[in-house]
Amino acid sequence: MNLQLTCRYGELSDAVREYATRKAERLERRFDGIHGVEMILGVEGGKPKVEIIVSAVRGQKCVAGVTHEDLFGAIDLVVDKIDRQLKRLKDRLHEHHGKRPEPPAQTEE
Repeated sequence: MNLQLTCRYGELSDAVREYATRKAERLERRFDGIHGVEMILGVEGGKPKVEIIVSAVRGQKCVAGVTHEDLFGAIDLVVDKIDRQLKRLKDRLHEHHGKRPEPPAQTEE
C-alpha cells in the first residue's frame, strides 16, 4: 500500500506522522484491495481538517473529510468514516449470488 501524507500549512511532527501512518495501515486489514492512501492535513476555520482519499481495486475511490477540535481526533474520525466506506465497497464487490441450481437429471429412455 502506498501512503502519502501531505500537510497544507506547515510541517508534520513525527508524532502526527507516526499516528496517521498507524491509522492508515489499519485500513489495509479491513480491505486488501487498497492501492494507495492519500491523507491531507490542513486547517479550516481555525480547526484541524483531515481529508483522506483511498484508491482501491477497479479504479474505485473512497473520499472522506472531517473538521474537528483536535488533530488526532480528526484523524480518528476520518479513518472511521473511510473504514465504513471500505466495508460497503467490499460488500458491493463481493458476489452475493448463491450457487446455481443443478439442471434436472436426465433419465435414459
